[in-house]
Amino acid sequence: MKATITKDDEPKESKYGGIYQMICFNDGVNSYRSYLSPKMGNYKNWTGLLEVGNVLDNLIVKKKGLIDADSKPVLID
Repeated sequence: MKATITKDDEPKESKYGGIYQMICFNDGVNSYRSYLSPKMGNYKNWTGLLEVGNVLDNLIVKKKGLIDADSKPVLID
């Protein structure tokens, strides 16, 4: 799936330790979110891509409204 980053919240403290960040997306019809943490191995897939306005492809919808943090996003020009 392809979607645009519409919001990237400031990192917050996780109740499990460390920090996390909520990223919001829109595909032109629906809104989605994902939760990312630098502590997790999948974070490297997102490094350098988390800017509002970036269009990402190869996103996997885990369930309604939630993009799988294990997606391997690709930046679309």
